[in-house]
Amino acid sequence: MTRTRQQLRVAAGALTVVVLALTGCTAGSVDGDGGDVTDARTPSDGPVTVTPREGTCHHTDELVADAAAYQPVDCDRPHLTETVHVGVFTGEHAAHPTVPSTGSTGRGAARAECDQRAAEFLGDVWQAGRLSLRVVVPSQAAWNGGDRWFRCDLGEVGLDDGELAARSGSLAGTLSGEAPLRLGCFAPEFTDDGSLDALPPTSCDEPHSSEFVGTYVEDGQLTLDEAFSRSDAVNDRCLGVVAAYANVPADADLQYRVGSFYVLPYENEWDEGDRRIRCFAWQSDPPLTRSVRGGGTPALPIRYG
Repeated sequence: MTRTRQQLRVAAGALTVVVLALTGCTAGSVDGDGGDVTDARTPSDGPVTVTPREGTCHHTDELVADAAAYQPVDCDRPHLTETVHVGVFTGEHAAHPTVPSTGSTGRGAARAECDQRAAEFLGDVWQAGRLSLRVVVPSQAAWNGGDRWFRCDLGEVGLDDGELAARSGSLAGTLSGEAPLRLGCFAPEFTDDGSLDALPPTSCDEPHSSEFVGTYVEDGQLTLDEAFSRSDAVNDRCLGVVAAYANVPADADLQYRVGSFYVLPYENEWDEGDRRIRCFAWQSDPPLTRSVRGGGTPALPIRYG
């Protein structure tokens, strides 16, 4: 999948660097025995169709699937993705002769349904954790055979490369409360040209320069290119998220208390309708030594220097 650009900019500062994405979209697999294929007919029997099931997990990371590739496994075994919801294309979307493509209204409706169901399943929006959401659709052959389902597949991603990581166990409820997969505090590492080289997590009680504070949904005012190039506009919104998270006034002095940076969705996710932008508090000098959550003005005093 095409990686989109990510932007970090210190509010009230001139430094701009590129940020690694937290989610990937590269197909992969994990070794293991698969389940039974739902329909074992041969191609000569006509299109093979299948109805996927919620609560199943998968060795492969895919965006298009059919019966021949459908080999779910128990979620207690090593896997890459978990199907948390199965929806159905209806109406004009179902009547179309081809599978709804990325950027279509049908695919956008599927993404919105997946986002909602994933949040219910996890306990928070999936963008608040080290997670990735895939909208999986039938192959064209399966569509021709009558399949109209779409799958909502979640997977855990690594912070080092943003790719799906093999795991065992369901993701149900994993973002409820202080969960291990929830994004927290980080100690970013930069290259000589200012690009972000790594975003290793760290304890919020140790010196660090950034903390995930939440998300906001871009309301259609900016395109993806503009969300990258107009960093001031996006950081203004993120600073508002920082203020609410830290319980400090969202006034003219906020820029002197803290900076911000943000991570954009991947291009294919944006085209499907994902407009949720991740926001991070940023302060490197002096570094933060505790979480700023609810800390008020003592946690983020005004610094004019």
